[in-house]
Amino acid sequence: MKKAMVTVGMITVMLGVLLVIFLYEPERTYNKEAPRFVCVINPGTYYWADVRRGMEAADEEFGTSTKYNEMDRFNIEEQIHLLKKISYMQADGVITIGEPYSEEVNETIREIVDQNIPVVLVDTDSKESGRTCYIGSDNYEAGKLAAQKIRDETEGKADIAVFISQMNSANQKERLRGFCDIIEEEPEMELVTVIEGEGDKVKIQDSFKSLRQDYPQINAVFCAEATSSVQIGVLLENQENQEDLTIVGFDVISALNFVENGLYAGVIVQDGFDMGYQAVKFLKEYKEGTQTKEIFTDVTCITKENVEQYRAQRET
Repeated sequence: MKKAMVTVGMITVMLGVLLVIFLYEPERTYNKEAPRFVCVINPGTYYWADVRRGMEAADEEFGTSTKYNEMDRFNIEEQIHLLKKISYMQADGVITIGEPYSEEVNETIREIVDQNIPVVLVDTDSKESGRTCYIGSDNYEAGKLAAQKIRDETEGKADIAVFISQMNSANQKERLRGFCDIIEEEPEMELVTVIEGEGDKVKIQDSFKSLRQDYPQINAVFCAEATSSVQIGVLLENQENQEDLTIVGFDVISALNFVENGLYAGVIVQDGFDMGYQAVKFLKEYKEGTQTKEIFTDVTCITKENVEQYRAQRET
């Protein structure tokens, strides 16, 4: 019995040693001089997956290391909690999303910057935060691009509904502002209603059904965010006689199917990959003295004419 216990003990010790060797092997090869960044972003959609792929590509190219911390969508409290942990992570730089209407988020970012840690905001800017740089789409111009497409498709005669996620979302506000600035130039175009979908699939579909009943004059819809861009298309696919409705979606690959089958006039897409790539590249070059405050990545209107070319580019 004692001999068996000794044997088991020796095996346990050996396994423990092997486990320690396995776990600490990366530390022996880890380059402690490599810049380390921390990223706090949303999970889930292809858009944020593209942002992350861009960061990974930049890490590989520049020899940097980026740690990802994902937060629930619109969860400002969780974002603040994750950002407050930055000082314990010995990070050389931070990548996160701006929240210009949250003083708590702005103050947290200012505290990080005050520690001489550069902060890059992606997707949504907040100059009030004292961020080091903003890298992302010009959301105001994206909104203008959507309005121009609807104007062209309707020959300047449109009663329009806009679906957004939340009215207090900064990027949504900027898209809506750009959209409205174009509409106001056209005497026969009117923004009839703005609907907050809150990223809720059921709420968006129910709101769209009510929209068609309450405002029968509506002949154009701009979906200023991804969830409504998908859900409205899904709802309409099984309905007939939608030729009188001009729809422009935003920022979701699956909505390109609606462009191909003629259900949507276009989809405004952002370059998430370049956004993530440029964010890591900026932080890598920051110590070299770069003073760039804003880097705008491309926004493009994908239509039936260029959708195949766009798909091919994404696959390369």
